[in-house]
Amino acid sequence: KTGYFHTQQIQGRWWLVTPDGNVFFSKGVDNVSYQPEAKSSPKPPDDPTAWAESTARQLHDWNFNTAGAWSARQLYATGIVYAPVLDMAASVRRDVWLKGGAVDYFGEEFRAAVDRVAEAKCAPHAKDPWLLGYFTDNELRWRRDWRSGESLLESHLGMPESSAGFRKASEFLKGRGRTATNLTDDDKNEFLGLAAEEYGRVTSEAIRRHDPNHLILGCRFAGY
Repeated sequence: KTGYFHTQQIQGRWWLVTPDGNVFFSKGVDNVSYQPEAKSSPKPPDDPTAWAESTARQLHDWNFNTAGAWSARQLYATGIVYAPVLDMAASVRRDVWLKGGAVDYFGEEFRAAVDRVAEAKCAPHAKDPWLLGYFTDNELRWRRDWRSGESLLESHLGMPESSAGFRKASEFLKGRGRTATNLTDDDKNEFLGLAAEEYGRVTSEAIRRHDPNHLILGCRFAGY
């Protein structure tokens, strides 16, 4: 019993463990939302709080125990486990998810934005035993996908020359004896590792400053 969800290895197998010390298999539903139901149902509850309590009971009756990402905040107080998305990198500018834009993971703007998000979205939940953990972002573009054919290395080389991301990418290439005109897949993959490591470090440290108790579930991934 730690008072919060955590991970624990039991007989060689890793488990999620509840605040009370029981093993836990999270079976959740994404985007449990009041508005779609209110628009489609002829007799929805007029009170979002009453709706949340009724919906939580319904989910439990269907053997679900978790309200997944993007679920209505009113559910947080109903006794169902929840796991929100923080949109940390996505908070830097608009359409990062939609257009697959690359954030300067080495810059001060990213660090400041991430800390603001953690203060606003993590600190209020730091003592809540029903919080499973945080997803830091949703489907950031880490390599070529349906939104862009660029690697993160190419994206950082295209940033302003005064930016931390451009300097980091340029120094990385210089150290490998290469230039932007003859990039290899190995160059792109190695830089991706550096960017992902920096993203993970900055987001995790920000969350821990404002909430030392809950799991960090990482970024929700998508791609080819």
